[in-house]
Amino acid sequence: MQLPVELIQLILENLGRPEILTMRLLNILFCASATPIAFRELGVADTVRSAQRFEGLQSNPHIASCVKSVVFRTILGAQFDMLALITVRRAMSRLSQLPQLSSLRFEFHPTFDEQIPDFTDDKASPRLKRQRAVLTAACSAPLPMLKSLTLINLMTLPSELFTSDAFEALLRPLDTLSIETLGPRYYSGGVREGQPIAKFWTQMTTSISTLHLRSSHLISLSPKLIFPSSSFPNLTTLHLTKVCCSRDTVEFILRHPGLRELALQNCPLDPHIKSGDYYTSWVTILEMLDAGLESLVQISIFDLKYCLWSGIVASTSGDTFGLDAVLDQRALEKWTGNVALRRGAGNSRE
Repeated sequence: MQLPVELIQLILENLGRPEILTMRLLNILFCASATPIAFRELGVADTVRSAQRFEGLQSNPHIASCVKSVVFRTILGAQFDMLALITVRRAMSRLSQLPQLSSLRFEFHPTFDEQIPDFTDDKASPRLKRQRAVLTAACSAPLPMLKSLTLINLMTLPSELFTSDAFEALLRPLDTLSIETLGPRYYSGGVREGQPIAKFWTQMTTSISTLHLRSSHLISLSPKLIFPSSSFPNLTTLHLTKVCCSRDTVEFILRHPGLRELALQNCPLDPHIKSGDYYTSWVTILEMLDAGLESLVQISIFDLKYCLWSGIVASTSGDTFGLDAVLDQRALEKWTGNVALRRGAGNSRE
């Protein structure tokens, strides 16, 4: 008796990868069903052994055609020499051999070693050189099926890579972009740290629908991060973490009335959004967002705090500069209720 293919696939979907690889060896039928599941995601680390294994899988057309996701990880504490650099760079330069690749994720080292503010390219640390080499290799050939790109611990220092045609080609087909930047904790050197992020905006296409931007430390005021004057018509999901709600940030959000989901985590408000001595409260901003984002069905906002001066974050207690935490919380609850009503109305229509 032969099991139906659908049942075999259902069984395989509920197994771990080691078990799936074992089932793949049973017979031709199981091999045909298990191979696309076992190899739809490949991981590669910055070691010679891992990169060589990855190259071997890339060179197998049957396996290569099954790969939809690649995750690159930095192994903490692993030895990384010139041979490892050459092997990893070669492996990442051959991503175009994976014709169905739609998701690419980079998890770089979580330590920032660069000397700020005296940084120059010739002073780049081995970790930064490795990061740039891997990204440059990944951009060496077009990936037309790529829809999702995740960059974790991207060092926020200027690089010619971010202005290259190859990098623009990597971004062009995306509909989801997630960036987690890594920089020094204490540095107010201006636009330098925001430069790589700013370059993303100039390269971005209008097809993007989901954007996650997270910083290792507060950005947007100092160092200054200037959001683009353009907008992305298809943007429906926006998540910001440790990005100060400055004038540019708020205007950027409001330029996307089609947003369905908005999350602001550890995003203090700059109360100096208006000129002069006038202080803008969260009450005002939340009312603006409520009126301007009528398509929202999901909001997540934590820590209604203020960026009062030189990047210092504080909450208000009672009447501080005309700002009242109690009124802020009430405004958030009102907006949350309005969004819930819209969500309920949408569900009832469906």
